[in-house]
Amino acid sequence: MQYTTHNQDKTVAINIARGVLAYMERLDFTELKQYVESKMNNTDSQSFVYLNASDCSADGFPLLGGENDKETNQKTCERALGPAVNNIDYKTRVHIFLVPYDKKAQDELKANPPEQFPASLIEKIRLEDEENINTDLQNYLLKIYVIVRWGDRVENSEWLEGVIADETIR
Repeated sequence: MQYTTHNQDKTVAINIARGVLAYMERLDFTELKQYVESKMNNTDSQSFVYLNASDCSADGFPLLGGENDKETNQKTCERALGPAVNNIDYKTRVHIFLVPYDKKAQDELKANPPEQFPASLIEKIRLEDEENINTDLQNYLLKIYVIVRWGDRVENSEWLEGVIADETIR
């Protein structure tokens, strides 16, 4: 792979991750938190919720625009979470992880990171030390990791990390 192609692929992946992060931040926080809690209650011992474009049609997944035109809103969600750029379909290459903003969930994520996490993200999470997570904020924040794979290997991924905040504390 040539150097310029390598950089172009990385740039596309970062821009897709930024778009996914922006979309997720615009969702209704209360509905998203309820969705995350219900998914976590249905999975065994995972400290996170994994999302991708297929979740746009799942029951209970919050959509921009509400329920007025559900089909159009689902298509918008699918295009945001799994776009096609330069004739490459990223539906299976975009990985979204939502983690409750509490110490227990963060510690579990450090101990058992998902297989989709590239080594650089695992190392960053391992080095994080959030001793003073304010327990009052746990109900108002969700941590998000967006990983976009631009190559065939896990190392050929770019990732962004963020925090989704409830509108009441913005």
